[in-house]
This record gives sequence, C-alpha cells and structure tokens, in this order.
Amino acid sequence: MKHQARSALDLLKIPFAFTQDELLDTGSFIRKAKERGHKALHIHGLLVPLYRVSDTAVQGRQVDVGNVLLEQNPRGWVMGAAQEGRLRDPRQEG
Repeated sequence: MKHQARSALDLLKIPFAFTQDELLDTGSFIRKAKERGHKALHIHGLLVPLYRVSDTAVQGRQVDVGNVLLEQNPRGWVMGAAQEGRLRDPRQEG
C-alpha cells in the first residue's frame, strides 16, 4: 500500500479546527515567541510556521474547509486563503 503524504493543510478539513486554540498573525507569533524567551528560531530552521499565506491563488490548491464563518481574525483569514488556493504548507515548500 502506497503511503500518502500529509500536509498541515489537512488540519483545516477537521470540523472546529483552531476554534479552541487561536491562530496567530506574524506579529503576534513573534511577540509571543519573544515573551517565552525564543528569538529567531526560524532563521536556524528550528521553528517552521504551520501555514504561509500567499498573495497568489493557484488553481487546484483550494482546500474545501466546509461552511466556515470567515471572520476578521487570523482563523478566518486562514480559512479564506485555503478556500481561494492561497495557503501553503512551508514544510512542503522547503
């Protein structure tokens, strides 16, 4: 049986994903990391973001996230980008 590669994008298909734990925008992520004593771990490849939002939508990369409310917060922005095909998995991009 062939193993199917998984992506962080698969998490978005789970109902109620990220409703209990908030997603952070870039500034909030950096601020919270600094509050916890972590500085620039991403530079050394030790801290990879879960998602990256691109300005460019790619046909065929849309993720069916079901009927979700696209609120004006990081979770809503991620879900909207997924529906539009603008969400990327940084681990798959290298």
